[in-house]
Amino acid sequence: MIHHASICKSLGIDVDFDIRQHSVDFISAHDITAIFDNLLTNAEEAAKNTSEKYIKLSATQQGETGMLITIINSCDSAPDMDEDGNIKTKKKR
Repeated sequence: MIHHASICKSLGIDVDFDIRQHSVDFISAHDITAIFDNLLTNAEEAAKNTSEKYIKLSATQQGETGMLITIINSCDSAPDMDEDGNIKTKKKR
């Protein structure tokens, strides 16, 4: 999280991280790091060229083994969708 906060600061992106205590305890450190890294990298890519630069990330516990992650970021246009209504990716599969 510190790494991404630093990147956002250098890009002029306002960040708000709200990770509730015990919300990620049931997930391995490796897995939760991969999840947050992917979400934040994508959000930074979308937000860096917008006029209102912001990213809001929250994680709350849902029951015994559930978690709700919410990420909201600025963007200038809606994401491209494929013919099935899924968001297109630029990454090679």
